[in-house]
Amino acid sequence: MKVQISGLCKKYDGKPVLNIDNLTFEQGRIHVIIGPNGSGKSTLVNIISGLEKADHGTVAYGSNQKRFEEVRGSITLVMQHPYLFNTTVFSNIAYGLRCRGADKKQTELLVKEAAEKVNLSAFLTRKAATLSGGEMQRVALARALVLKPELLLLDEATANLDPESIGIIERVIRDFQTATGATVVFITHNIFQARRIAERVYLMMGGRIIEEGSKEKTFGNPESRITREFLRGELIF
Repeated sequence: MKVQISGLCKKYDGKPVLNIDNLTFEQGRIHVIIGPNGSGKSTLVNIISGLEKADHGTVAYGSNQKRFEEVRGSITLVMQHPYLFNTTVFSNIAYGLRCRGADKKQTELLVKEAAEKVNLSAFLTRKAATLSGGEMQRVALARALVLKPELLLLDEATANLDPESIGIIERVIRDFQTATGATVVFITHNIFQARRIAERVYLMMGGRIIEEGSKEKTFGNPESRITREFLRGELIF
């Protein structure tokens, strides 16, 4: 699903936190947004996902430039801190399917497939409260992917996780995007992670897009001095 953003502005308590003139996330790519804390990354994703409203501007979805209300069922969001129900792993992954009226047989099949992809097949009867942080995040990812979204949004979904879980999540995201042609927008502080999974990279600072381009160009020959200093770790915030 293509995402087109125009004239997007957002303020908190009168302070501007987002100011984007034009930005397009093309369909079928993994887009990674990097930048320091407070740069507006999460606000941008929250607006795209419908969690927040912009003060001004528009977000249009798909080639027909639909409104959020028309495509909300095709978008899923995975956040840094997974919010799971105090039930089994199976029930957590199945939640969205049940809300959409999937039958029992179909739900069981899809949940088992999703659990297998995130290496949690043996955990389906476990209570979510007994899981590690990495396992909980993998459940949250499976719950998102089982719905087969056309637009997958991830906000620091691997922050503070163990290397095994990070590796699994990155693999699952790449495999999902390749298999479905979905659009992925991934926020991360980890520049090395951005190098591993991104096709397009965006540097955000002060609520604006400072630079965007292919992974090779952004990391190999960035246009902006600010980008070069950020990648070298020379900026102080």
